Amino acid sequence: MQEIQKDIEIEKESLELARKSGDRENEMNHLRDLGVCYHKLGQIDQAIKYHKEALAVARETDNLLGELQNLDVLGRCYGESGQFETAIKYFNKFLSITVRIGDRNLEGRGLSNLGSANFRLHRYSKAVTLFERSLPLISEKGDQALMCTVLGELGISYREGGQIDLAVEKFKESLEIARNIGDRECEADQLGNLGSSYTMLGKCELALDFLKPSLELSRELGDRAGEATDLGNIGIAYIDLDETDLALEYFWQSLEIGRELGDKQTELNQLGNIGAAYQTKGMYSQASDYINLASYIARQLGDKGNESIAQKNLGVCYRKMGQVDKAVDCFLAAIRLNRELGDRAAEAFCHDQLCEIYQDQNQLDKAVLHNKQAVKIYHKTGDRRNEMIRLGQLGTASCYLGLKQEGIGHLKGALSIARKTNDLENEGLNNFNIGLAYVQLEDFPESAKHFEKALEIYKKTGDRKNQAGVLNRMAWSYRMIGDFTHALELLLQSHEISINIWDKDLEAEAAINLADVYTNLGQFDQSIVYSKDSLTIARQLGDLESEVVSMWNWGEALEGKGEFTKAADLMQFYVDYARSIGDPDAEQDAQKVLLLRRQSAQNT
Repeated sequence: MQEIQKDIEIEKESLELARKSGDRENEMNHLRDLGVCYHKLGQIDQAIKYHKEALAVARETDNLLGELQNLDVLGRCYGESGQFETAIKYFNKFLSITVRIGDRNLEGRGLSNLGSANFRLHRYSKAVTLFERSLPLISEKGDQALMCTVLGELGISYREGGQIDLAVEKFKESLEIARNIGDRECEADQLGNLGSSYTMLGKCELALDFLKPSLELSRELGDRAGEATDLGNIGIAYIDLDETDLALEYFWQSLEIGRELGDKQTELNQLGNIGAAYQTKGMYSQASDYINLASYIARQLGDKGNESIAQKNLGVCYRKMGQVDKAVDCFLAAIRLNRELGDRAAEAFCHDQLCEIYQDQNQLDKAVLHNKQAVKIYHKTGDRRNEMIRLGQLGTASCYLGLKQEGIGHLKGALSIARKTNDLENEGLNNFNIGLAYVQLEDFPESAKHFEKALEIYKKTGDRKNQAGVLNRMAWSYRMIGDFTHALELLLQSHEISINIWDKDLEAEAAINLADVYTNLGQFDQSIVYSKDSLTIARQLGDLESEVVSMWNWGEALEGKGEFTKAADLMQFYVDYARSIGDPDAEQDAQKVLLLRRQSAQNT
């Protein structure tokens, strides 16, 4: 430190002499060297000041080499201070000159610098293009150290863009070069990068085979920052191996080192990891405390990427704790940040969460708005599975809102994707939901067609429970068409399956519908048998609605047998229930009971 201060004093004296003698070349050199000295001291603003002055002199004297040197250093200084957009401006000027003079070596450096700046701005696609262009030029000169660095950053760019297998290839190439040239720091970096990549691929045991040697090497080199990174990455691998307590030990060690070094980025990362670990353990209050601290530091650092992650995770925690308003605020904040960052997958996740929150609150109009946003994103990003799932949910919600034709359109869109992707489960589900939508439209022949298609699929997949459910619904469609005989056949199949799979809810539903159909066929004794069965099951299940519906069905069968008083007494239970829940048809049903009582009185 003292030596650098002495160098600064000497350079200032030499600068003064150069200016007095009008030696512009040495004036530029001393200005540049002063910038270098201040850069070494970490005084970036002073470094920038002197390099800008040196750049101005270089331009005034047509000193192209001096101009290139200072453009390069200014770009790196602005990058180190987090001003990446400004850095890009200087690197672009540097690159344009190298292209103009045909210096392929410097052009490669310029492309790699631009790649690094775009990489820091999370513009990974752009960074990949620039790094790939730079590699052949760097290779020509044989600059192995720069190759090692560029391949590493290219690997990270591929990884962040979701191309993890390509990233692994680049990390391996960089690791090989690092070992060949004896660059142990780069070797540690690439071991760590490979470990993190294998964690992302779900190969956590393999990841630890790289991460632990990286940690040993970082400690051997005395690289405390690298050690903190490795500890954090090992913790993440253990999280994925469901060893959360062990993961927390590594996160705490990393956090301690980060705080010792005054490294706010490491502190931020590990606070976020600790919060995520507590979230995994279901300890949402503790998790939110640490994630809030991470969010605060992220805002201080201007790290919108980690701030968006923190807000998203806070939203999940608050939702789990039942603090819905806070959860909504966090997800909306995360959406705004993700739009700035262009992180469409994270934005879609937050729309999904908001959709589910509003569905739980029965605010279907708001749920639909967020569902539509999620569908658009999944469509644009080519995420066909999530697009299908959200289209299906959007269709169902639209139908509940009375937008039945629009809802059917969404459901058919989901069905189309399910067919194209050979997803039988969702093909069956969407046929079933389209059938329900047509029931709401009272288009019973069309509903029966879709229920039939769903049934074929469930038979193919051996899904007995859904077979029973579809048979019940299909029977209702045929009942409404007036084909009671076919409805009966379907209901008997559903009833048999329900008994075989021990599903009392489905058994009760089938028995209720059988009672109704037998009454319409004039087989009142059979109707009473199934009414009694469904009543018994409903009482076992504590299902009051099914209980009173069973009593209504029993009453209708007794009405058919001419036993009007008993019929009215049984049906009155349903009327009382309907009134208690505000059923708009309750009074119409009450009138029927009243007519039965009058008829009974006339007969006596």
